[in-house]
Amino acid sequence: MVGVATFSAARYKIKSAFFQSLNALVVKHIETFKQKTWNGYQLIAVDGSTVSLPPSAKIKNHLAFLQKQIKASKPVWHKF
Repeated sequence: MVGVATFSAARYKIKSAFFQSLNALVVKHIETFKQKTWNGYQLIAVDGSTVSLPPSAKIKNHLAFLQKQIKASKPVWHKF
């Protein structure tokens, strides 16, 4: 059995490149599916999953940048 502290410490060793590569693989796989629409709109379902990230300055700066972009943008609806 692995202890909580050991697991937490090991998680900090995972490089951000791993998550970038994993995301690219998931996106590539999803793009192989035919887009289904409802009344001309693509529906996207989102759940409430959360991810805990290490408190690094690089991550905090990136998330702050994204948050500013989100606040400055308006919701966009696309009809396909």
